[in-house]
Amino acid sequence: EDGRFLVPNPSCEGMDDAYEFLGQVMGACVHSSEKLAVSFPHFIWTKLLGTKFGISWDALAAFEPALARNYVEVEENLFSTGPLSEDKWEQLGLDFTLIIGKPPVIRELRPGGMNESVTLANRKEYILLARAARLLAYDRQIAAIRKGLLNYVPNAVLMLWNSYELEAAVAGEPNIPFDELWRSLTKNGISGGQVAHFKKCLEDMDMSQRSGLLRFATGRSRLPCKFTVNGDSSREGGGLPRASTCSNKLHLPEYSSQAEMMGALLIVIQTTDFGNS
Repeated sequence: EDGRFLVPNPSCEGMDDAYEFLGQVMGACVHSSEKLAVSFPHFIWTKLLGTKFGISWDALAAFEPALARNYVEVEENLFSTGPLSEDKWEQLGLDFTLIIGKPPVIRELRPGGMNESVTLANRKEYILLARAARLLAYDRQIAAIRKGLLNYVPNAVLMLWNSYELEAAVAGEPNIPFDELWRSLTKNGISGGQVAHFKKCLEDMDMSQRSGLLRFATGRSRLPCKFTVNGDSSREGGGLPRASTCSNKLHLPEYSSQAEMMGALLIVIQTTDFGNS
């Protein structure tokens, strides 16, 4: 929900067939070299395996860190302004409900929750219910995705995998080692000096920067992914690289130094869609 992860919309009704179809596409990816650019939070991959998943703060914080911090403040009564007294808690106006989904839907955490205030005495009970409801809210959609996935991948196979192995089989490997990235690219019309600069740039990039470069050049952020680096002789004076994502091509102007090339690459990585043709 902060842009790093894809999560189902828990307030979306009547879309089970669409989620099941997504699961079928994911299952097809397991049997193919093609991968699907989905970035689920870890707990969703775990639930797709059919594994009973224990609710934890780590799972919640992974895709909603701000909400997780707010819950900790409430549970521990440790706000930035200090602990709150009983009368201050009444002023917060919290009740035993949860707002979730788009468009927002109000769900009671227990019967009568809309009329039950959160107090200093019952705050930990409220957090326990809110945390569970938040992580269980996606179960219907996850079940539909899993149903489609099972059309292509038997449950007996899923039981042999952990969540990271399922993620890699569907979406590709999130880690991008330099050697694998270098083997994935083809060079065309680019001078030896520029190749050396580009190789050093890739070596110096961290994982997120390599992922951003892949996304800029191909529209994908993970391996396996083949792409071509073309020398752009029409722009010998430098400038920013361009990309043709439909054909997985990165068009690289001539640069006077590795530092100049690195600076230009980092600009397009940070802006992701700038300069795409």
